[in-house]
Amino acid sequence: MKIKKAFPPKIHNPETVNFNEPPAKLLERLYSSHMPRSYKKVVNGKEFFSKLDPNIAYQKCPKLKELLDKMLNLAKKSQSTAT
Repeated sequence: MKIKKAFPPKIHNPETVNFNEPPAKLLERLYSSHMPRSYKKVVNGKEFFSKLDPNIAYQKCPKLKELLDKMLNLAKKSQSTAT
């Protein structure tokens, strides 16, 4: 996909928000410069989200990893007390 190729080759700190061009604005800019139509957050965002690999986000985003690990531990504790 043209949009995927338009992203910088390596994003070093994916959890750092660029307040000058936050992710939604970046997608709008990239979409409008590489696609013949405008970016629609609900439609295109859903399409993009369905293609994401959660393992990559887990490996690259320490805060997300921490949150997911905590949720998994809570689920395991809840399951073990329920049986």
